[in-house]
Amino acid sequence: MTLLNRTPKRICDLAFGAGFLLMLAFMLWKAPFGFHFSDEAYYLTVPYRMAQGDVLFRDMWDIRQFSMLPTLPIMSVYLKIFGTTGSMVLNFRYIYIIFHSAFSLWLYLILRRSYPLGAVFAAAVYMLFSPINIMQLSYNTYGIGFITVSCALLTENRKKILAGILYALAVLSCPFAAVLFIVFSIAAAIKRTQWFSFALGVAVTATLFLVYVQATAGIGEMIKTLPEFFHDPTHPVNGILIRLSDMLTELVTSRKPVTAVLIVQLFTMSAYLKSDNKSIRWLLYIFASAAAVFGMLYEMKTDRWINCLMVPVTYLGLTAYVLSENKNRALMRFMYIPGWIYAVCVYISSDLGYMTMSGALTVSACASCYFIASAAGEIFCEGGTKRIGAGALAVALVCQLGAQVWYRKNFCFSELYNTSMMYETVDKGSGKGEKTSTEAINYEFMQVWDSSERVREHDGEYVLYFSKDCWLYLEDEKRCAAQSVWIQMAYTVEEAERLVDFWQKHPEKYPDAIFVSAETENVEKVIEILNTGHFPVEKNDRGYVMVNR
Repeated sequence: MTLLNRTPKRICDLAFGAGFLLMLAFMLWKAPFGFHFSDEAYYLTVPYRMAQGDVLFRDMWDIRQFSMLPTLPIMSVYLKIFGTTGSMVLNFRYIYIIFHSAFSLWLYLILRRSYPLGAVFAAAVYMLFSPINIMQLSYNTYGIGFITVSCALLTENRKKILAGILYALAVLSCPFAAVLFIVFSIAAAIKRTQWFSFALGVAVTATLFLVYVQATAGIGEMIKTLPEFFHDPTHPVNGILIRLSDMLTELVTSRKPVTAVLIVQLFTMSAYLKSDNKSIRWLLYIFASAAAVFGMLYEMKTDRWINCLMVPVTYLGLTAYVLSENKNRALMRFMYIPGWIYAVCVYISSDLGYMTMSGALTVSACASCYFIASAAGEIFCEGGTKRIGAGALAVALVCQLGAQVWYRKNFCFSELYNTSMMYETVDKGSGKGEKTSTEAINYEFMQVWDSSERVREHDGEYVLYFSKDCWLYLEDEKRCAAQSVWIQMAYTVEEAERLVDFWQKHPEKYPDAIFVSAETENVEKVIEILNTGHFPVEKNDRGYVMVNR
């Protein structure tokens, strides 16, 4: 008898329902904390530009621009209802919570059909995860969410058209993930399942995307603009083999304790496979679980990004799968392995390396927690002292969820401050209602706001904020004059030269007012490059303002 037979779905449903409500309340409480300095503002600025009339490929050279398409209809409806950007960021955090919670519930309802207790932990791990500590709709949120639910649907061999649509939407967030279609096709051939409906879902989504592009910018404009994506100095393009080599080097050299966890897991699996006494499993579970918990604690000590927690549990999940008697091969074939491949694809496409790769492993982490719960159920039913092994696995699962709660509570939206320091409330602009520290609200918000006020007061249509503070574009209805709102301070001269090239191709976009941050490297050279209209330069506390009088 397995724990599946002894744990009615009703009990698991009640457990998940109670946990779901607690996690939802936790996220709603957390939502106001943290100011949207950089990445979070970028996630909203791109769809805001599109809602204002900017067109994909034609008006923007952002390498991630098509990943924002799912947010565009939400942004358009939001602006029609509210008619202002005031409090926009906080409101979109609540929209994110709706999206994320719905996908968590969906994941549970899919996986509960085969093993409800495993589904409880898989869905909880997904719900408690927030990419890069940011509770916002983004290419990270969409990519992980769409892939996770798409894979879950495939494991149940249900609603394959919907699985294909979700997968295609995930590819918008990470084009390299297109390779997963080949992986899914091979897995389906091995399982001998009908595959046409999944491919149809992919084809329908891809066709709708191309129709949208043709109706707006045009396919020709898309082809002409694509090379600009690879000239972005903030996302330098290296060969795939070089990126793979970088990934392996980073995994082994910069994460030695976590690599040690992997070695322990491999040793544990090897010991089990070579042993004639299969009852040794429960000892190996204790050993493997202890190593995984050590890995979690190490990551918590050295890294403030929640992404890093997804790796150790993924290693333990593989061990639990190998040592289990009742293996869910569909989950391994359609979720665990594709999750790792997706993580590699994200690493290749990102400039953040291990952090984004480990976050993408959430797909595999959900499957891993299912495997761990299943293994714990098996060994628990064996009875006797062997239940200590089941207890070790349970401890690992509790530590995983507890560590994620700790990260979500203490680290907010990429800020260095924790919630105990965030008692000041933003009282205006797109960030109205957010809570942050006194230092942040004075230096990072108010000083930048006041120094850029001259640009907002100007009656021109197009403006440029040459600053890492891309949230400035959300503060009024003026149009963005740049090919991208993302400015990285390490490439300021290259960014300025690229802007001038953009204006030569789109002279109608030349700004009527410009703000250049005082933090800009080579600021004099940058001003010289950008000020092709020979505007008078006004210096203030946090930057330089150039306005067409």
